Amino acid sequence: MGNSLQKDKRPSSQTWIIVHILFPLIPFFLAGFIRYIVKDYQINFDTFSTSTLAMSIGLICMLVNQSLLAANRPLTDSEELESIHGTATMFFILAIIGFAFFGILVAFRALFELNSMPEIKNAECGIGYLTGILSLITILWAIRAQRCYKLRARI
Repeated sequence: MGNSLQKDKRPSSQTWIIVHILFPLIPFFLAGFIRYIVKDYQINFDTFSTSTLAMSIGLICMLVNQSLLAANRPLTDSEELESIHGTATMFFILAIIGFAFFGILVAFRALFELNSMPEIKNAECGIGYLTGILSLITILWAIRAQRCYKLRARI
């Protein structure tokens, strides 16, 4: 009976998803909600900022990376340990890409506001679409990593 009480005290996978995926997305949704209210309750392409999404994705990747590296796996074999480290490395690479996209998107937006060149706006839209695709892949892959490695939140 005492053993089952200890299991119940461990945060669930839902808690992990809230902490490692939903919390980093709060700035993206909050900024979009504020723009939605300010723009008279209209949603368009500029309501949600892809630069904020890129930063949120970078944060998600860093949190998942740290969760993978801190996972306590009793008696893991070397192949499983390599798999965990490989997955953690991929999330680290995705974090770098997310942070780079953030910088590129902010720079493109500033350049467009300065020069109003359509080429810059097109490039910003292209990177924005890539950020959207990256975000979907990252979120799905993070949930898969949580389930595969049975990751738990540390509160």
